Amino acid sequence: MNIKKFIEEFLSIIDIGMSSDINAFLRGDEDILKYEIEADNKKTCIIRIKLKNYNDTSEKKFWESFVSFIGYRYLNLYIREELQSEKKYSYITADKDMEGIRIEMFIS
Repeated sequence: MNIKKFIEEFLSIIDIGMSSDINAFLRGDEDILKYEIEADNKKTCIIRIKLKNYNDTSEKKFWESFVSFIGYRYLNLYIREELQSEKKYSYITADKDMEGIRIEMFIS
């Protein structure tokens, strides 16, 4: 099975509860300099994060904290890509009924 294709084709649902949780997490994180959130026509939540002190350690710590806070217990699956000046995470999280959200996060 192609994991990247599975993530891209996952039927994402952006609900108010999840949106509120994501916003609450991002607002409360003191390591964030700024962030932007948008959704595309495939119901993918796209998040751009600018950390105050960006390095591999802070990026990994932030990502693990985000997944721990946002993720459903049933399924958490992601791919991390190193881009030129940032890291990109393609992520899905879902409950046992496979209802969940697809997130693309860019961290710099």
